[in-house]
Amino acid sequence: MRLIKLATNMSVGLGALNEIGEVFRQSNAPNKLFLIMGPTTRKLSGDAVASRLTKEGYNVVTHVIEGGATFDNAEDALRRVKESGAEGIVGVGGGSIIDIVKYVGFKLDLFTISIPTTLSSDAIASPFSVLWKEGKSHAVRTKSPNLVIGDYDVLMKEPHKFVAAGFGDMVAKYTALFDWRLAYWLGDEPYLDFAA
Repeated sequence: MRLIKLATNMSVGLGALNEIGEVFRQSNAPNKLFLIMGPTTRKLSGDAVASRLTKEGYNVVTHVIEGGATFDNAEDALRRVKESGAEGIVGVGGGSIIDIVKYVGFKLDLFTISIPTTLSSDAIASPFSVLWKEGKSHAVRTKSPNLVIGDYDVLMKEPHKFVAAGFGDMVAKYTALFDWRLAYWLGDEPYLDFAA
């Protein structure tokens, strides 16, 4: 038997960020938060999320990361979060930002929140972070976020190329299920209906 870990809470819909305070309270999110975003996502929704959380009574420290999901950026964020004394970490952005947030959340055992601005990959909820070092990507085992909030109003604004990438990612995962079944039927690979 295998334990399959999933994000414990998910809130999606039109205007989902308008209810962020209530969703955080229902999810038992801690009060002291460190919010990470990129320069583009800061304008798109990052500043608005920070402002709304502050109005809801949360203590929020913000940090903008430029340069993508590198080990250097992840370690710098880890240091900043540790120094802040935050009990939870929030990522507002695409896969790179959320991968850094999951890495830091895992390393510091923090309540981790994913607020995606694009659906071009499964980074928003997967238990892995892809971090770059010396021109090579490394998949690092982390943990799935404790909470994922998907606001359709934000996600509808993503460029069409990211929508296409998301569909490509989805199709690849769907066809991988058939590969998995084939490995089960022909080999010695366990197959789990729930995971599939």
